[in-house]
Amino acid sequence: MMRNATGRDARRQAMAHGEAGFSGGAGFPPASRRDARPTAETKPKRRRATVVALALLALTLTGCEAFSYLSTMGGEKVSAVYPLADRPTLVMVEDPDNALGDPTLSRVIANHVNHHLSENEAVQSTLVSQAELVALAERLDEEYRQMPIDRVGQQLGAEQVVHVLIDRVQLTSAPGMYRPTAQVEVKVIDAAESRRLFPSANRVEDRSAPPGHRLQTQMDYIADNGGGAGVEPAMMRALAEQVALDVAQLFYDHREAEPGSRLR
Repeated sequence: MMRNATGRDARRQAMAHGEAGFSGGAGFPPASRRDARPTAETKPKRRRATVVALALLALTLTGCEAFSYLSTMGGEKVSAVYPLADRPTLVMVEDPDNALGDPTLSRVIANHVNHHLSENEAVQSTLVSQAELVALAERLDEEYRQMPIDRVGQQLGAEQVVHVLIDRVQLTSAPGMYRPTAQVEVKVIDAAESRRLFPSANRVEDRSAPPGHRLQTQMDYIADNGGGAGVEPAMMRALAEQVALDVAQLFYDHREAEPGSRLR
């Protein structure tokens, strides 16, 4: 199943014009800006045996058993891509094309990003709750949909906004095999000064501002063992939680995931 971004609603169209109110277009930066993550070919051979063993174990699982992490081992230390300032922060996740297939999963991602940022002390100041963001959206309705991201942050007392744009989601890679994958763009906006902090750019209203930091989340292969109608929603939920972790880890030092640790 492939959910690609095709149509653009009013908010997405506004973003395409730059950061005069939103976080920029949905286009991807050049390949050189992609996260430089090791591929399977660069791993030591001894790790390949681990991958094979874990994959075989996953094939023996059925239904929701396949979504459990098979390994929690930590690899090499990875430094934060952009350490956040310790300021009141809003995490704002937008899925304008419903690529996740469930509007509530945007809030799942935001809530989990909040949790990881707090748990790892990436932000010790106030983290605006998603309940406050939902209440603002419901109260302002159409005005909210047209509201610049920095203004949303200001309305909720946030001095910086971590903005996550869901661009593309895919669950299957081949017949009988799942490989949940998501592509998102991440930006940090200074709500107080109306300018982008990460990736670096001129002031928010600069229409030539480049797109956000492209981040791809890709889980390991899982065989389709006929788990029924609940399998894909469960996988999408697991993918959303993994996206949240990957986004949050941009902002604090962490351990690289070991091979097989994304088998669920």
